[in-house]
Amino acid sequence: MLATLIAQATEGVWRSATLDYHALAPEIVMAGVVCMVLLLDLFLPEHRKWMTATLGGFGVLGALIPVLTLAVSSQPARVMFNGAYVVDDYSLVLKALFLIAT
Repeated sequence: MLATLIAQATEGVWRSATLDYHALAPEIVMAGVVCMVLLLDLFLPEHRKWMTATLGGFGVLGALIPVLTLAVSSQPARVMFNGAYVVDDYSLVLKALFLIAT
């Protein structure tokens, strides 16, 4: 009975957010690369710290791949979190610009 009351009380109130992982891929890749670079920097000896810059460069190139695939996609805009996160042509241009500048 309690479960029925809770289900009726919350019906239509809470819905899980739908995530488009392809649209979030550049940020996910960069977050993973930053964590890996920090861990690598923590454990590497001083004469091998150059590996962190190499990993960071490859990570930026890896984050550029989903930006390019989103740019050639036929969908006009991807919207998540009730419009708080939008991936459109303008955001893709800025993401690509910042990744290339990095």
